[in-house]
Amino acid sequence: MTLKEYEWKIRYRSDENNLLKDFYIPALERSILYQRAAGYFSTGSLVAAAKGIVRLIHNGGKMQLVVSPNFSEEDIKIIQKKGYIKREEIVSQALEREFQFSEESIIKRRIEAVSWMIAKGDLDLKVALPVRDGKVTRGIYHEKMGIFKDEEDNVMVFSGSINESQSAYVNNFESFDVQLSWESGRSEKLVRMKSIEFENLWRGNTNRLEVMPMPVAIKEKLLKLMPVFSPKIDPEEETGLTETHFQPREIEIKTPVHIELRQHQEKALNQWVENKGRGILQHATGSGKTITALNIAARLFNKSERLSIIVLAPQKHIVDQWNREAGKFGFNPILGYENTSSWYSQLNRDILSYNMGALKNFVFIATNSSFSRPRTQDLLKKIKGPLLIIGDEVHNLGARKLRKCFLDNAEFRLGLSATPDRWYDERGTNELYEYFGPMLKPPYGIKEAIDDGYLCKYMYYPHLVKLTDIEAEEYIEITEKISNCVKGDEFDDESEGNQILEILLMKRARMLGTASNKIKVLKEVVIPYRDSFFNLFYAGDGIVEGERQIEKTCQLLGRDPEVNMKIDRFTAEESTKDRRNVLERFEEKVLQGIVAIRCLDEGIDIPGTQRAFILASSTNPRQFVQRRGRILRNPSRDEHKIAEIHDFIVIPPSFENAEDLSPKVFNIERNLVKKEMRRFSEFAETAENGPQARKVILELRDSYNLLDFQV
Repeated sequence: MTLKEYEWKIRYRSDENNLLKDFYIPALERSILYQRAAGYFSTGSLVAAAKGIVRLIHNGGKMQLVVSPNFSEEDIKIIQKKGYIKREEIVSQALEREFQFSEESIIKRRIEAVSWMIAKGDLDLKVALPVRDGKVTRGIYHEKMGIFKDEEDNVMVFSGSINESQSAYVNNFESFDVQLSWESGRSEKLVRMKSIEFENLWRGNTNRLEVMPMPVAIKEKLLKLMPVFSPKIDPEEETGLTETHFQPREIEIKTPVHIELRQHQEKALNQWVENKGRGILQHATGSGKTITALNIAARLFNKSERLSIIVLAPQKHIVDQWNREAGKFGFNPILGYENTSSWYSQLNRDILSYNMGALKNFVFIATNSSFSRPRTQDLLKKIKGPLLIIGDEVHNLGARKLRKCFLDNAEFRLGLSATPDRWYDERGTNELYEYFGPMLKPPYGIKEAIDDGYLCKYMYYPHLVKLTDIEAEEYIEITEKISNCVKGDEFDDESEGNQILEILLMKRARMLGTASNKIKVLKEVVIPYRDSFFNLFYAGDGIVEGERQIEKTCQLLGRDPEVNMKIDRFTAEESTKDRRNVLERFEEKVLQGIVAIRCLDEGIDIPGTQRAFILASSTNPRQFVQRRGRILRNPSRDEHKIAEIHDFIVIPPSFENAEDLSPKVFNIERNLVKKEMRRFSEFAETAENGPQARKVILELRDSYNLLDFQV
């Protein structure tokens, strides 16, 4: 049934119509969304329309109600005096006066239907308080309109005198007008206008109104009446609810039939179970960590029959990726990122329902940033019952701010990362293992993944880049200042030292990262690929000749007539929607390449990638291991796919006469080259052209007396 399949009047009036039977119930029966802005509210209206509500439930529908409490003079005085401290308490008391609870069989069953919708998150109520200059006024929120939407996006709006109460629908003399979206002209425009007004109201964007969630006390009182079965319809029974009116609520969470765990995934899963639900999975990027984790979650739920799950990810697009995969297993996640107004209330409801046994499962997938917010932490600490926390790219959670947010109430814990150890942060690494558990053995590295065909083979091409004369002069000047800050001839850890030294080291690192000749060398390297697709370009955010390196890179690739490739950017500056669009166009070969800064370093799947050009890279091995994994993904296990990695490395200006440097400066340069060579060695070790790639590096190694460093 749709809203179009009913003869609606343009006006309903109590002397001519039965408002409940002629309008309200038929509208609910045909809708998947009911949005209502009303004056005073009581549960009586919901009880009276229970037949329609049950229909709405079985349509998979939702209700959103904005109502006003019936404040007494004393209520207003307390709120104005105590402000936010007493506001929710007074609102709860005012609303509770309007709620009707009864042990009468029919009434009780209907209230249970209302409670069911609240527990599932299908009925959400917000309270509107008139305010002026930030203070609640003696006036009331008296606007009255309702919006019904069906599965075909047909919309019906009504507005008039009627409140959301049983008396209004049954006893009062009321009237209201109706507009339909499928009728062109003034009616269609009014529908559009009212829909926008309600959305603004719901989001709290209406002037002179403060909109707050349903008070927890009211929600708890209703949820105590929540049954463990969903309401069942008997169309022949006048009340809409039979004596056997409940049926089991089915939750089917399982591994999709097309997914078969690989041997290394089964081993990890079994060891995690043996470790009593604790451990960190160190598997190469692209080897199926997400699928392994979701299998663990699905099996754990089916064993315990009750499980809450929190998944933490470093960035928004990784949250979206987890959401897509989780849906295949039957999970229905709440996504925690951006504005809390879009997810906080839903999470609060689900935790409350879960704690009371009304929900068997909920999943919260959040960015690390959203997870660490004090409001979120306060909410998650309230979870009672089996809780599994999954830390994706778990090394990030070892940061000081995030490890303070570890939840003690999580009985089960799983960390995921190709590189779980934190770079120069022994304490952070130790606390990760202490919380999530030991490494699940054996680790599954890049070599194993390539040998098994889950990652493709690749060629590695290091390109040495010289500084310009001006850059070289500045580089030498900075290096001499660094040598003056270093005590003694040994320099083992550049992260140590005084504040001036740290500033100088950062300045020199930025210079190497943004060397202007990188763009020139990139042009020479990329011209043979100007007609190719599936290219990733990792640029830096530093300044090159007055412009950001990423801008310079985009100008070369997209505007230089000798290159002229179709490219787009993928950075933190683009919206989530724009980034999704970039990836879609990349996969569909609308784009030839993507230029990124750091957003593609972790977690995201881009299986079509053929080659990467790394213009900027840190000495942290985690970054280049993660980036390599992005490029080598091979879901189809194509034996013929061979990826390419082009690595642009700036060499110090003193490279050709290193033997002439003072011992102190030489040790500083030696340490810098040694750090870069870790990446060379890592990339060359498993490359198809490893011996050829090493030739480029050997001369650099020998010049800086790094014979003990194996390449």
